[in-house]
Amino acid sequence: MSGDAVSLIQDRLGTIGAAYGYPQARISLFPTLLIVALRDGEPAIVGTIDSVRQLRLDQASGVIAVARRAERAELAPAEALAELRELLASRPRFGPTAYIASQGVPVSRISALSMPCR
Repeated sequence: MSGDAVSLIQDRLGTIGAAYGYPQARISLFPTLLIVALRDGEPAIVGTIDSVRQLRLDQASGVIAVARRAERAELAPAEALAELRELLASRPRFGPTAYIASQGVPVSRISALSMPCR
């Protein structure tokens, strides 16, 4: 869901709402704002979205897995929130040395390919 089109995320949230008994939920999603009304005539809930923080790939995969399970109502909303909080608080799998090496190796390969042969 990280980096997905707003319309795809909005559709997925509607599917999740229907799975939990709110098929008439109205959801409006913007890059930095979420507005949800669960039933007609009820006030909408407005929440902001942190668009500055980028998820790591492992976190994004975890969020997608939670969303898929939620679409099938396989976990309680409180469980989903707990899993999402745990994902967001998780430490990177590899430290800074591995991160730098993972960036440096491809760059050194590309630069070696771009050097003319003598």
